[in-house]
Amino acid sequence: YQRRVRGPIKRTQTSILNFLQSTTSSQHSSDHDDDDDNEDSEDDDSDDQAQDDDDDEQDQQGDMNDEQSHQGRRGRRGRRRKRKIMLVPSLCGSVPFAFNFIIKANSLVAAQRTKTKTKAPDWIICTVLRYNTDTKKYFVQDADPDEDRKRFWLSRRSLIVLSQQEPISWVSSCPLSEYCQGSPVLALFPETTTFYSATVVLPPSKYKGQYLLSFQDDTDNDAKPLVREISPRYVVPQQF
Repeated sequence: YQRRVRGPIKRTQTSILNFLQSTTSSQHSSDHDDDDDNEDSEDDDSDDQAQDDDDDEQDQQGDMNDEQSHQGRRGRRGRRRKRKIMLVPSLCGSVPFAFNFIIKANSLVAAQRTKTKTKAPDWIICTVLRYNTDTKKYFVQDADPDEDRKRFWLSRRSLIVLSQQEPISWVSSCPLSEYCQGSPVLALFPETTTFYSATVVLPPSKYKGQYLLSFQDDTDNDAKPLVREISPRYVVPQQF
């Protein structure tokens, strides 16, 4: 009986040992595979980190490019804005002459003659002869060739310098280049040397580079207002 039983027991023990050995070897193999997997995972993680770093650098470069592009557009807008302003320098179109600047000799001006109790002051076209630094007054001469060319002293407040040039192109959207429609102005009446009150009917940008004006109390036989064409050089802001 012992012989018959010992054989199966021995075979069973052998089987168990073989199973344990196979399990151990498989476990070693599994651990080895896990190590390989961990190494591969670490390699994958490092590759992913490198890819993320590259993506971050590309994003930062893209942001820098966007900022530079925005600054470039902003700079171009600034240059365009400057160019638009340069179209209308002082004494160009409706741009006035700075009040604190000294008017140069031989400049054409609208001069306001002395007020009287019975007569409103007239604005006539004159030529500046010189400036007195002590009295701060200008010596001007009547520009009417048919008159005796009277000369008189006037303060700066009694003079309006006429424009000396026109814009390269009249721009209706730019308020500095012209007096807009409906604006009250003073203008040299045709075939005279006197400025009278008028209203802008059409500015130069809408009528061949000239003003169409309606002068006060200037009507036809039917009492309808007349519209006259006046050069921009002889149109100045209304004085109140």
